Amino acid sequence: MNSVFAGFRLLLLALLGMGALSAPAKEMSYVHCQAESAQDERQLFAWEVLQEALDRTSAAYGPYAIREARISLRQQRLLQAMDQGNRDITVALLPVMPDSVPHTSFPVRIPVIGGLWGYRVLLIAAAGQERFKSVHTLEDLKTVSLGQSWYWADTEILRKAGLQVVTGESYEGLFRMLAAGRFDAFSRSVMEAGAEYESHRDLVPRLAIERGLLLHYPMPEYFWFSGDAEGHRLAQRVQDGLSAMVADRSLCRMVHKRFGKILRNLALDRREVIEIPNPQLGAEDHVDEPAYWCNPLPSEAR
Repeated sequence: MNSVFAGFRLLLLALLGMGALSAPAKEMSYVHCQAESAQDERQLFAWEVLQEALDRTSAAYGPYAIREARISLRQQRLLQAMDQGNRDITVALLPVMPDSVPHTSFPVRIPVIGGLWGYRVLLIAAAGQERFKSVHTLEDLKTVSLGQSWYWADTEILRKAGLQVVTGESYEGLFRMLAAGRFDAFSRSVMEAGAEYESHRDLVPRLAIERGLLLHYPMPEYFWFSGDAEGHRLAQRVQDGLSAMVADRSLCRMVHKRFGKILRNLALDRREVIEIPNPQLGAEDHVDEPAYWCNPLPSEAR
């Protein structure tokens, strides 16, 4: 009897062990902030890139979920929440943050959208088109006032380049400031300008996209994670997925497929490029490694 019981016990333990080995992996949860307004679609593509990176790594890491939190936080508040281990937000899309912003969160240093955030055209009042025909260089651009939110990372980039910057409190508020003539131009990424022009023409009568200039400063936007063990686990999966997408160029193919028509409509090859330095970047940001960047200019215009 004892031998029968012992045999049954060994069989039960073996079955339990097999069940433990075959238990499904814990779902990895990527939770991001909601947009600043109903008209704000600036980050939608980034979450598509995140999904592709996570799909690429399903075999190695198992299931995942991407969710939108019911909160919206500005850049510095977002980092503070992640630093404090707030699990309401586990991933953020942010540029390189200035040294003046303390944080323990860290980025996966692969430009999520291939650096397109740093290619900028100007939203202006239509009556101002003539004025911009005399702007050809960075020195010329210093005569123009640019609207920015006070908490955006590129506000410091523009100021360090000696440009006039007028700051506002909110994304939507900047469009109202442009309509009121508080500044000359609202600098927008080549991905954003067309859609924002369409969605804000009623708010800003006689809104126009300036036709002659393309500003450029290297400005990668990264996925950021908290500095604790769970943040590192979530980040490593994204690092692996994005690295594979850079290696086979599928990240840039996604970018050009999504934004190709938008970029062509802006006629970038007929614009004068004004280069603006970004002193916030270092060697770890892959500035001199073309594989990480998706240049939106036609090859003959580069």
